[in-house]
Amino acid sequence: MLIIIELVAAAAAAVVIVVVIVVVVVVVVVVVVVVVVVVVIVVVVESAAFVVATASPVVAAITTVLLGIVFSIRFYSLIAAGKSVAVAIGVLLATSTTILKWRNLTGGKRRQMV
Repeated sequence: MLIIIELVAAAAAAVVIVVVIVVVVVVVVVVVVVVVVVVVIVVVVESAAFVVATASPVVAAITTVLLGIVFSIRFYSLIAAGKSVAVAIGVLLATSTTILKWRNLTGGKRRQMV
């Protein structure tokens, strides 16, 4: 009976670790995609702004304001991306250390069937 409980606990721990790793990978991929999209938008807006800004002072002023907004969006999205990755890594570390502590409390090594 004890062996079955240990096998179930080991399987549950493995499932939790796999789920956490998958979540971390998904978060990192989403963050990378968001950053790439924001950078592409910034490059397009900057290119358009450079072309349009030479047309008139009013257009140049509006373009400057829009560029400021785009730069702030890029800056905050990079901060959010960094926070997301940090949280994901923290969750992974916390989960793995909790599982290791629990295993140590329950005997550490698996008992072999004789």
